[in-house]
Amino acid sequence: MGFLRHYGNWRQFLMRALGWFHCALLYSLYYGTIYRLMDGEAALPGAMWYGLWSVVPLALADVAAEFCRKLWQFALLSVGICGLAWLLLGSPVAAVPLLPVCFVRGKNRLAEEPKTSVLDYPHIAMLVLYLIPFFYSALGGGPLLQRLCLIWAGMYLLLYGAFLGLQNIEEYLRLNSGMTGVPVRRIVRTSGMALLGMLVLAAALLMPALATQGGYFKIDPKTQQASVEPPEMEMDAPDMGMGLPAELLEAAGSEPWIQIPPFVEYLFYALLGGALLALLLYAAYQALRNFHGSFVDHRDVVQYLKGPEDEDQLSPREKRPRPAVWDRSPTAQVRRKYRRAVLRTAKEKPPRWAAPEEIERLAGLENQQLHELYEKARYSPDGCTTQENRALKI
Repeated sequence: MGFLRHYGNWRQFLMRALGWFHCALLYSLYYGTIYRLMDGEAALPGAMWYGLWSVVPLALADVAAEFCRKLWQFALLSVGICGLAWLLLGSPVAAVPLLPVCFVRGKNRLAEEPKTSVLDYPHIAMLVLYLIPFFYSALGGGPLLQRLCLIWAGMYLLLYGAFLGLQNIEEYLRLNSGMTGVPVRRIVRTSGMALLGMLVLAAALLMPALATQGGYFKIDPKTQQASVEPPEMEMDAPDMGMGLPAELLEAAGSEPWIQIPPFVEYLFYALLGGALLALLLYAAYQALRNFHGSFVDHRDVVQYLKGPEDEDQLSPREKRPRPAVWDRSPTAQVRRKYRRAVLRTAKEKPPRWAAPEEIERLAGLENQQLHELYEKARYSPDGCTTQENRALKI
């Protein structure tokens, strides 16, 4: 428990752990790509999944930097962490990326004011690093590596979404920490369930599409062209023709006229998932807005009950919006009559900020009945009646 208290509450510890996993995803991606380069496509996907064990030495490097009081202690532990990476991943090359990680952790430990680095949290800009293995797969790395690149990028997006959601929850609680009776458990429970639901929904929409895609984006350096190879499908020759003339079939060959790349389908699913996520975020926002309705103060439940006296009422001098063109109510007609009367007598259009007395004085308009009815139409919550509108002769 003391270990967790060092990082704060469980949400802050989970955010720190997501930072470890974001590094492990990048580590395993390049670990598998190197194995693909040396041993061929048969080394996938086992090498990439096996590379996720890197989260253990990455986490130990962070924990050691936090708890080691002496620099020589951290140096010895860094050597042990690199050896552990060698042991877990089965190659001395696996320990090489841990050296700069331990160096950054140790340097931050010696700083007077420790700062967060790219090792501590996922960032959307880190997706650029996924393009290097992706283009290697397009240049000959194989369709399996390309598919795994897309799957790893999808997992990184979900990881980033989880970190961003927890960060927003923690920031909201921090801003309201000085308030008495803030329902922290209710906020965490409601917003946490909303975040979990959005992540599950996004994973259900995104990951199956990435895992089952059959196309292969390929770049041929000889022809300097990029193409999308569709999945192999057995089709009869008459069905491919669809009744077209023989001349068109000979000119087109066996290739279809239009090939929709698989990523277009993924983009559609992503947009659909984004719309659903936006709806869930809006629902969570509305739920958070209602937290002030009640709270617990010294075991007493305090609730704000809204009665008739709490209904919104217009102040005596509060402006009403200008009536719509299709509004034919007596109040709207009185306001139109007043406007026509002012514009007929005024030399120029009155300013928007002017009160009725100032408007009439500038326009030289003297009509007490019109003045009283206009103020009633403009400021009164009841408005004017049909009889009052008919009695006004303008």
